[in-house]
Amino acid sequence: MEMMIPEIPGFFRGGLGDLAGHTPGGLGKYCHAIPITYGYPRHWQTGKEINYREVPGTQYLFSLDVNVYFPPKSFSIPIFGIDRGGVQTYLICPPADSLSNSQGDILYPSDNGISLEQSALFGRAAEALLMRLGIKPDIAWYQEWRAGMTAMPSIMVNPYFNGTKHLYTSHTSRPEALPKFPIEWYDGLSIGRQFYKDFLRGLIDPDHGCMVLADMVNGVSEEHGEVLCASNPEQAYKITHALNAVDRDFALSNRLKLLDNPTPMQLFIAHHGDKGDLTNFVNSKADVSWTTDDFVVGLVRRLAKYKNQHPMFETIIHNLVHMGMKVLIGGVAHENDFECQQWAETFKQWMEDPELKGKFVYIPEYDENFRRLTTQGCDVWVECPWKRSEACGTGIFFAWINGNLVVSTCGGGAKEHGTGIDAENGTGDCLYIEPYEPATLEMQLQRMHDWYINWIDHGDELWLKLRSNAFEGGKRLVIEQMISRYTENCFEPLLSLREIPFLQEMFVAA
Repeated sequence: MEMMIPEIPGFFRGGLGDLAGHTPGGLGKYCHAIPITYGYPRHWQTGKEINYREVPGTQYLFSLDVNVYFPPKSFSIPIFGIDRGGVQTYLICPPADSLSNSQGDILYPSDNGISLEQSALFGRAAEALLMRLGIKPDIAWYQEWRAGMTAMPSIMVNPYFNGTKHLYTSHTSRPEALPKFPIEWYDGLSIGRQFYKDFLRGLIDPDHGCMVLADMVNGVSEEHGEVLCASNPEQAYKITHALNAVDRDFALSNRLKLLDNPTPMQLFIAHHGDKGDLTNFVNSKADVSWTTDDFVVGLVRRLAKYKNQHPMFETIIHNLVHMGMKVLIGGVAHENDFECQQWAETFKQWMEDPELKGKFVYIPEYDENFRRLTTQGCDVWVECPWKRSEACGTGIFFAWINGNLVVSTCGGGAKEHGTGIDAENGTGDCLYIEPYEPATLEMQLQRMHDWYINWIDHGDELWLKLRSNAFEGGKRLVIEQMISRYTENCFEPLLSLREIPFLQEMFVAA
């Protein structure tokens, strides 16, 4: 229920949207893929209504009569189509009066029951849509609980879908992203009472119910698979993992697209232009005077407690700018996350600090273009979540694909794909924050800065070599390879009824 569609900005809020938006093009090369997502009536940041008839590339297809059991009401729901990577993607666009709070019908609303209504309506509509299309999928693949909570049990009990296998992908283990609801809200799920015990774990736990019902569950990195096994031991026998990826053509800068097999120097020259685009954007937004000669540290993500942006930079930001770095933080907090909203206010205060003014910039925005511009144009991309809390991470993939280096917590996708830098031998593409503390982040950024300055002032080509390592490694972070991993770890076992990979060793180790 989150999908990155460039023509519809209100559909994107983080890494899950990236995966859902990039997957159709890759999946469609191997099979008949039917992507289905929710057409939110309002943009989650601006609150403005979205008129799908006016969105470039959309086409009205037909309307579906959908019965949602609770409240007992039928809706006529318009279905729109849009192309994603050459694959017809279906948008379920509910009418404005379909939910009890039409103003809250946005991507990731507050947990006051609106998300349950969205999921119930979406699940019933997805079931009806597949039947209208005359399609019984071999595999129904659900991205997080919002997509699977009603759709999965509804499809399971519908004789039309006999034989369909169910794959549930978890994209997070963070409790704040996995809300639980009062038991008396169960009927709002719009599913039969026979599933009650599956969704009950103290409270109504949609994520738990989806794991219980699915034929297979997967995490989006090896470490995330381990975390899921440890937190859901009764389901460990059907939990596997497959590392996420992105559409390389979408992530790659236009300058690099012109180079078939760039040399390290060509990579640097292209990046110089990409940095120019980024610094021009930052200068226009923040009234500063950054240049392409500056060493730019970028961190543009949702502001979330476990992503830990403020605590990790609070004690080191002055030291970083005194070394000569320019630091860019971007992103916004969820409207109900008061702690991280305060982080944003603190970042704004930093910009007025006489020692930081003009050197530290916070831009309170978050969209695909801003994040992509920063991953292409920064010199070093930073991700510093709590250990074992980042399921995968997406920004690091964009950075590596563009030949930019990474400083990261050793976890998730950074741990699985990245290679620690060995400066003596010129290998690696990442410095890990080990031990995990602000002083280590400062030390690793200082090392990166030193290598950059040694190249600029003394012609030491280590910086070019490391960037080339990142670029070459980034070629493996493509959606096609991700689909190969899913095929081997998930799709083929489901279709052939072979024994599902059992992460016993991972679970024991965890």
